[in-house]
Amino acid sequence: MSAPPRHAPSPSTAAIDQGPLSPGGVKVLKIAVVVMAIMIVLGVALVIGRIIYLASTTKPDNAETAIIQELKPRQTVSLPAGSRLDQASVDGDRLLLRYDRDGITELSIYDLRRSRIITTIVIGTAPDRNKTPANPAASR
Repeated sequence: MSAPPRHAPSPSTAAIDQGPLSPGGVKVLKIAVVVMAIMIVLGVALVIGRIIYLASTTKPDNAETAIIQELKPRQTVSLPAGSRLDQASVDGDRLLLRYDRDGITELSIYDLRRSRIITTIVIGTAPDRNKTPANPAASR
């Protein structure tokens, strides 16, 4: 069997084979792709470099540094007699103390700058306000 005869390309199919861009347009497109690839690589390198820089240079917050410098090197906090300290946490110049005294949990907020307790919160159970007494006449 013989191969079908080849026909010369018509002018309409010649434009399709060449593509929508002229050879000059293809060259410009290749240059643009290379330039954009270089910009992407430089951008990623810049982001990675900035992350490494920020991770390696740690500076304490100025407000925290000022608080630490103002505090006394040693302070004494007196808890009520018979209490047992459960937890202590610091936030800036405040110290939160959680302790138990006679089965009641109490929280005290201590000011480290002024060396004094600001407030004490007693955590306990409150009577149920919705509950009515069994004998209403007895409550009068």
